[in-house]
Amino acid sequence: MDNNTMRIAVNYNKLSKRLKDDYHYTTGEVLHTVWGLIGCKPEVKEAFVKWFNDGIEPRLIIEGVTWSQLVNERGLNPYNAFLTINFLMKDPSTGFALLPRNIGRMESVRVDELRPDLKKYVEEHRKEHELPEPPVDDNGDISL
Repeated sequence: MDNNTMRIAVNYNKLSKRLKDDYHYTTGEVLHTVWGLIGCKPEVKEAFVKWFNDGIEPRLIIEGVTWSQLVNERGLNPYNAFLTINFLMKDPSTGFALLPRNIGRMESVRVDELRPDLKKYVEEHRKEHELPEPPVDDNGDISL
């Protein structure tokens, strides 16, 4: 890394703890979110790190949709809002088609809340989608 390159990193243990404590994420959901953030566009990563480390609200906008709107008006948690903005930036036509227009709060359903046949299916297929731990440096940071 040259002197002009900004290191984009967050502490993995701190991130994992916040996701689990604040939003009741499972370990699998933490991994999914972390790998999603690792795959984000550079401007989304930079905004995420500034928000996560310093509390600076992102000024991310794509075709009139802002990070703040996703959080405040559509009910996404902040982490999902970063991933959603990134998806909208990467593939606007698909992203906007998938983004509901007139919704209130979006909620996830946990596996234990599913009806028995769906719960069994999810549990049987979960292993196919497990993600490895992200690379963590000696300081406990992950590079985004």
